[in-house]
Amino acid sequence: MARVGDPDQIESKRKALITLLSYSILRERVGDHRMTDAFLGVVRVPNVGKFMVQSITNLLGEAGPDFPNRAMALMSPHVDWWYQGLNANTVTRWAEAALAVPYTEEVGRSVVDTLLQIATKGYLQQFIPVSMWAWLKK
Repeated sequence: MARVGDPDQIESKRKALITLLSYSILRERVGDHRMTDAFLGVVRVPNVGKFMVQSITNLLGEAGPDFPNRAMALMSPHVDWWYQGLNANTVTRWAEAALAVPYTEEVGRSVVDTLLQIATKGYLQQFIPVSMWAWLKK
């Protein structure tokens, strides 16, 4: 396992982490949250979000009744929101995912963290739905 302070070792595990993300989303879609929780333990390591952003962004582009809203709400603070490929659709899907999840303290922290990250990105800020700002009061 890569150490927290060694981004090069973490980067070398990129393909394995992307595979783990895919599997955790598959399990999340059938109601098993254990793999998502395990994956969240990995993406909380500094610098992991920088290379996971494309995979998570692709998932945010999906739609459907089995969309992993909980996973996206919890993973979103770990996305590198400074990534140039993010756009209005990404922010809109993130907001939809966050609003579709029952409120818990963990979800609330993740949503507010992401909200503030997006707000610092000038061109994305305009796409934040007004209803998302109410999360600051929860």
